[in-house]
Amino acid sequence: MRRRVLGFISAVACVFLFGAAEPASTLTGKVKLQDFESETDVLLGYPDGQVPLEWYQRTGNTAHIIGPPINQYPPSPCRGLAIAWNRLAERSSSRDKSHVAFGNILARMATHQCSAVIVRDTESDPREVLRIHPTP
Repeated sequence: MRRRVLGFISAVACVFLFGAAEPASTLTGKVKLQDFESETDVLLGYPDGQVPLEWYQRTGNTAHIIGPPINQYPPSPCRGLAIAWNRLAERSSSRDKSHVAFGNILARMATHQCSAVIVRDTESDPREVLRIHPTP
């Protein structure tokens, strides 16, 4: 019985560690942000810095994760916004309150055309954002 329980726990851990819990239609890539509509939580950006523009939908389930170390960013407004993002990601305990705060940072990131890594569902329109973090 104990081996079955341990086997089950190991299987569940593998599913979460290797991403099998995500839809099969996910794509991860850098997006150069252009605009953010805070009322609808919709981002507009260039995937991999290339045309055409794509729309990305943040939801209450979007994970806002810590970005790369700040020393990887050149001096710019994007660096300061990444610092604010990472501090918020480290400290946030309430998803509802932090969702709005991350939205405020995303709006400023879009104003400065900063980049973010977005894991998105390619079968939704606009693309549903599963995970997001700033990137140099």
